[in-house]
Amino acid sequence: MYVDASRLNVRSGPGKTFKSVWTVKRDEAVRVVSQSGQWKEIKGDRYSGWVFGTYLTAKPSRSSSRNQEPRVAVKASARMTTAAIKKLLIQRSKAYYSGSCPCPYNVTRSGRRCGGNSAYSRPGGASPLCYESDVSAAMVAEFRARL
Repeated sequence: MYVDASRLNVRSGPGKTFKSVWTVKRDEAVRVVSQSGQWKEIKGDRYSGWVFGTYLTAKPSRSSSRNQEPRVAVKASARMTTAAIKKLLIQRSKAYYSGSCPCPYNVTRSGRRCGGNSAYSRPGGASPLCYESDVSAAMVAEFRARL
């Protein structure tokens, strides 16, 4: 598998609340050894830990595979609808927000709605994708190009 993010935190356990123990970079090859929900345990020569599985792809990006044949084969994921891709990108964005309130519709640990206290509602700082309208056509096209 290959990393499909500019930087991806490798965590000590299967969840974003676990401590980051290493960082892998785009198109770095990783070996998946187990899975827990959407989290995958990976191992390398210098690290071992968990990453969110949607940030792994079967092939490296086109920029790192210049000398390889262009990808033509259609995979099941290549048939994803635009809405499904947007949902996946939103899910990825929220998974890597470190706090408990990335979006206004999320709830805190006490069960209260985040609303105006969410990262999405505050100017500056983190800006997670929360709604389908936040995902541009260019983001969808870039995702499809990586399949």
